[in-house]
Amino acid sequence: MRQPELPRHFGRVTPRLRRTSLIAAGAGMALLVAACGSNSSANSSSGGKSSGGKEVLKIATWHGTATSPFNQINKDFMKKYPNIKVELDYAPDTSGPYKTLLQTTVDNRTAGIVTNTTAVNPLPLHASRSTETAGQFWATSGAFISLNGQSFLKDYQKAALASDLYKGQQTGLPYTAWNLGIFYNKTLFKKYGLKVPTTYNEFIKVLQTFKSKGIIPLFDGLGGVGGSYLSFLYDALYEDVWGSTLPNDDLSSALTHNKVKWTDPKDIQVLSELHAVAQYLEPGYAGTSYTQMPGSIASGKAAMLLDGSWDVGSVVKDSKGKYQFGYFPVPGSNNPADNKSVLSVGETFNVVKGAPSTDAAMKWLAFFSSPKEYAKWIVATGASSTEVGSDHFPGVTAKTMGNWFGKGWDSPLIEPAFPASGSFYDQSANWPTMLLDVAQGSKSPQAAAETIQKGWP
Repeated sequence: MRQPELPRHFGRVTPRLRRTSLIAAGAGMALLVAACGSNSSANSSSGGKSSGGKEVLKIATWHGTATSPFNQINKDFMKKYPNIKVELDYAPDTSGPYKTLLQTTVDNRTAGIVTNTTAVNPLPLHASRSTETAGQFWATSGAFISLNGQSFLKDYQKAALASDLYKGQQTGLPYTAWNLGIFYNKTLFKKYGLKVPTTYNEFIKVLQTFKSKGIIPLFDGLGGVGGSYLSFLYDALYEDVWGSTLPNDDLSSALTHNKVKWTDPKDIQVLSELHAVAQYLEPGYAGTSYTQMPGSIASGKAAMLLDGSWDVGSVVKDSKGKYQFGYFPVPGSNNPADNKSVLSVGETFNVVKGAPSTDAAMKWLAFFSSPKEYAKWIVATGASSTEVGSDHFPGVTAKTMGNWFGKGWDSPLIEPAFPASGSFYDQSANWPTMLLDVAQGSKSPQAAAETIQKGWP
């Protein structure tokens, strides 16, 4: 199972516990190292020129463990642009060493492109250096070159681009996303004559049917990761119930600016549905290791799995052809049109202002964005696409996701930027714990909502 970092936004997972990591997608850059033959200690060129007279484009990223298409992408790029040499500065993973490398790289402007796992949006209400992530600070203080006017932007979905938009400037290129929702065993659905539910009431009936057959209806392991892994469920419920009633479907902004309250009837509905659905999770789900998630559905132990699209490859492989799988969004509303997939942006490319070879960096981003090259990344990593026309991609993830592949609610529109300090349950690290209490029944929806609202800034 991919282990993404804790969420780009805070209490949810977005392949990362890579986000304490749900995503581990940057693993993708691994073989780029082999292709370019460089690391942070080996690079000795400066001023954008190598000893052979070629222009040097440096890319700072992390060295992952997954097989990557980036080696071929760079080879193809250097074949098209023989006067440009791509070199890589890298750290082992997205944890401390990479954060240090990223800080040094941006501060000293030593690489034209850096890869980022934190989006600009949503920004804290009172943004400051102490409340913003490093990526947010750099984007809002002008450390990155605006991509406005670059032709390759037209290839990407506006919802994805919005995650790195600041005051009308496109500060980065979000190139990887992950669909979050429900993966289901088509074979079991067919066996019991069930159709994919499109409303909340239909969903409850499907859950009841599987429970009556002695099959775990829904699986989600929180052991080792905590309440944030419930975000596969509660983020979707929040957006299904609230989204279409708010300007631009933006619950995050509405909560941040107190246009709506945590105690509003729709929030009570969300929390009530969270508790109701959680009754159909596997027994002891709070202590079940998240590493068991792909195997639960691949083995037929569970009929459905709350997860992200990064696990599709593992599920299909582990099933050894015994079952067929599909995907559908969590249906939290009884209006089918409101029930859309959650799409979480995972990684972003930023071009560092003042670094050598920024023109070459723009050429590289354009080359990477071409359908032929971009497809290599999508197919090899199993990521969901942030480009338009995402239904044309091959690969097992695209096949499993069907029409939802690369489509859905933009996750920054759901959870607000929680304060770094203040009331305990209003902090990003603790809010999911309150929702877990609701799911398990130790807190009523009304009591939980009142507690959150009482301390809301």
